Amino acid sequence: MTCCLLLQLGCCLLVLGSALAARSSGRKATVTGVVALTDLEFDSQVDTGKPWLINIYSHYCPVTQELESTFEGLAEALHPDMSVGKIDGTSQSGLITRFQMKGFHGVYHLNGTETRAFCEGRDANACEGKTLSQQKLLNFAKEGWKAVPPRTGCASPVSRCGRAVGNVAKLPAKAKATYFFLHDVRQFSDLTIFAGLLAVPVVVGLSFICLLDMYYSRRPLAHRQCRLAAPKSAGPTLLRCCSTSRAEASADAAATPVQQPDAAALAAAPSAAAPAAPVRKRRKADPVTPPPPASEFPQYVPRDFFRFDVLHTSKKSGARVGRIHTPHGVIDTPGFVAVATNAALKAVDGPWADAEGQQLMFCNTYHLILHPGADVVAAAGGLHAFMNRQRPLITDSGGFQVFSLAYGTVHEEVNSLKRGSGKSRHKQEHNLVAKVSEEGVTFRSYRDGTKMLLTPESSVEAQKQLGADIIIPLDELPPYHTEPAVLEASLAKSHRWMARSLKTHLSDVRQQAMYAVVHGGLSLELRHKSIDYLTSLPFDGFAVGGSLGKDRVDLFWLLERIMPRLHERMGAPKPVHILGIADPASVPQLVAYGCDTFDSCYPTRVGRHGTMLTKEGPLRVISGKYKTAFRPPVEGCTCHTCSTHSLAYLHHLVKAHEPVAATLLAIHNVHFMNAQMAELRQQILNDEI
Repeated sequence: MTCCLLLQLGCCLLVLGSALAARSSGRKATVTGVVALTDLEFDSQVDTGKPWLINIYSHYCPVTQELESTFEGLAEALHPDMSVGKIDGTSQSGLITRFQMKGFHGVYHLNGTETRAFCEGRDANACEGKTLSQQKLLNFAKEGWKAVPPRTGCASPVSRCGRAVGNVAKLPAKAKATYFFLHDVRQFSDLTIFAGLLAVPVVVGLSFICLLDMYYSRRPLAHRQCRLAAPKSAGPTLLRCCSTSRAEASADAAATPVQQPDAAALAAAPSAAAPAAPVRKRRKADPVTPPPPASEFPQYVPRDFFRFDVLHTSKKSGARVGRIHTPHGVIDTPGFVAVATNAALKAVDGPWADAEGQQLMFCNTYHLILHPGADVVAAAGGLHAFMNRQRPLITDSGGFQVFSLAYGTVHEEVNSLKRGSGKSRHKQEHNLVAKVSEEGVTFRSYRDGTKMLLTPESSVEAQKQLGADIIIPLDELPPYHTEPAVLEASLAKSHRWMARSLKTHLSDVRQQAMYAVVHGGLSLELRHKSIDYLTSLPFDGFAVGGSLGKDRVDLFWLLERIMPRLHERMGAPKPVHILGIADPASVPQLVAYGCDTFDSCYPTRVGRHGTMLTKEGPLRVISGKYKTAFRPPVEGCTCHTCSTHSLAYLHHLVKAHEPVAATLLAIHNVHFMNAQMAELRQQILNDEI
């Protein structure tokens, strides 16, 4: 062990010496004109005692190319009071990490340890080349930056934490610079490079040997000899022996002499195979069988019980104000759809939600057919009578929940990839899905294990019994990371299932509207293919579903490119619903793309966990600074919670784990979402969005 550690230490010192030699290659940048800032020299470059205006750009972006002359003019206008710098985001990955960039481009003001953003990300309207004038940037550089809240802590690239993040992020660049420095020094280059290349496998190999030595030296003798001597037939004895604690095994080994097996016994005994690790079975791509053509369906005829009126379309974007007329009332759009999974909002009674302006609720077919059962709801007179709610309702097909059990959600899949683990947090739930076939999906009830088959026809029939105003056809939800061939086969299957669902629906409409679900993952080709096919069928509206990306950047990128085609191909205006996304930060941009309704359990879920939604961002009520905040929780809010209770009282309820805290916070969050939608509708009418 000592020799291993000494060898590793020597190799590390050799590599460290090579890295220190590279420091002499650094050069101080001259601050003239627009300074090109780099990963290696950023801290020394900006440490001039003057504020900086920094533009992070991408050389292949046409918008940033147009702004090159703008920043040259700014450098002359601001000299010598302020320096102007630029960062090539495609090559300086360390600085991109420090600035926490998620899209190009961005303009920042640096003053000491404070950082302020003028605009950032490709989704920000302020970053568009047409509106990013030199005069606006000049005003921001001189006085306008004072009105922008500063970034602090790790969010600031020039703070202590930001510098630490930068030092870690620029290690690859330092290694590259070290290599080229050593390559130029002829008398040292050959020997040093050879030693560095040799050190890496040596360190890895010695580390592996040391770990093996530590592992086998600590395992009890009785444990190892038990696995060697026990035959395969003695399964229980072997299991008991191998599960014995280290102390017990050592005591047994000292008290009882171990019988060494002879060679004949070892030759006769079958070798025990190591338990195989669970392997996730890869899905095979089904034959891409085309769905039935549009000629097999009747032409769409407007419904007398379901109508969508567009009242105004913004002159600045695709945003529109409209009204959806249903048998149980009107839905103003853009509108928030609260999720009532089991025919009830979590922690909020229906009348309370109605009082806060909630018009449309989303119920889940999967959970309702498992309990109490679609037949029970039908016997009560349908969901409206069962819930005693005479306002619009929408139900899904149940497919989302079934396939979430099989593959997990996008959030879970991305997190598992970040952890480098293929194990699922819900391994037991994944076993509930038995088979996906052309007929449908077979799964087991999470309540009693009963095997059930969900088909396009049975899903629609269940939704007919539930009696919602808007229903969704059955579709397949493939995982986020899916091979293109499998994704294409899944899309074809979803189209075939939706066609079967539509035929079942048209045979018995019952004053219900059906929305098609546009699929295709992040493939624009498949998304367009899905739009072209589904808009040729007589659906009453459309929903955008499937995987919409791992973050907001992917979401905006996708919706910006598919929404114009969807509006163009549908002909007469029909409502567009976004499945599962309705957070306050995403909704305004989605509205600008022409989306009408949005469902999410986010507002009620974060309310149950002690968070209130505000225009300034989430407010964590449990924070100790609100213990004596004897004021309304959110100034200007007219909801029941903010009108009757103080923030200090809510803080007390959350800390005391009182159930009513979840109710009060969820009521506020539902009110906030509906108030945000009302404000967006007014902004569209004023052509501000």
